[in-house]
Amino acid sequence: MRRGRRSRLLSVLIILTLLAVSLPLAAEAAVGTSYRRLTQPEVVAGQAEAAALGSLYVRVEPLAAGYHAALVSLPRGWRLEAPGDVHAVETALVTMDIGGTGQANEFKMEINCGATVSAVTFVLPVKAIIPAGASGEVKLAITGLAGQLTSGEAVVGRIGDGKVTVTMTDPPVIGEDGSRDGAVQVTVAENAPGVLRAGDRSLEFILPRGFAWNDANLRLEALQPGGFTTVLQVDPENDRVLRLKVRGTGERTRSTLHPVTGVRPQKLQNSSDAKSRAPF
Repeated sequence: MRRGRRSRLLSVLIILTLLAVSLPLAAEAAVGTSYRRLTQPEVVAGQAEAAALGSLYVRVEPLAAGYHAALVSLPRGWRLEAPGDVHAVETALVTMDIGGTGQANEFKMEINCGATVSAVTFVLPVKAIIPAGASGEVKLAITGLAGQLTSGEAVVGRIGDGKVTVTMTDPPVIGEDGSRDGAVQVTVAENAPGVLRAGDRSLEFILPRGFAWNDANLRLEALQPGGFTTVLQVDPENDRVLRLKVRGTGERTRSTLHPVTGVRPQKLQNSSDAKSRAPF
């Protein structure tokens, strides 16, 4: 009986010892400053417009009264826009200010806290002009300057390959008189915002010899607008070429477009052109 009683007491002591060790560790894990991304969008390098990257989530738990500051930066050669709007401030006792430093690739965030609060969070939208040639992950660096805004990092985007996916799920029947059973409809999808560069020749569709685009029923359907305006036009000097022109310099989002038109026989100039006619 004594041996069993001692064994039970030893087991209870071991359990109490484990609890005494583990409880403080669990409490400490929830305390401190953390940085993370909310999203990690794919973006394109070399665009004139700023790309919308993932928002930076900042949480401090608890936040002591006083002044706290950190520097937020991207690599040299990038242009990091200072956020004009900071979201999700949880208490009126705390304010965050964003300011420039004189360097294009960074901004400074400053927190002033009137009294200690249990926890506070901030969400900062991140936008940047990405230089041509950049690749891989977009890593935001945070350098602690004062108080509880310690150093850290967050991956807020990934630089894509800048491709456009063009598909035709229901190919039309093309006869001697042109397209039948409706117009030709193509789906153009950007794999990242800004893939379709602004200009007069953003995207071209070229038919084989013997066929021409019919501009009588030409239209463009924007299934997912990309923050720009477009012009769809048959080349006046070569009716085999259908050209998509992108206009506008607003904030870009990933677009999906439907250029819709018809196909007609091309007016042949000589017999050699007639022999080279090919199907669509």
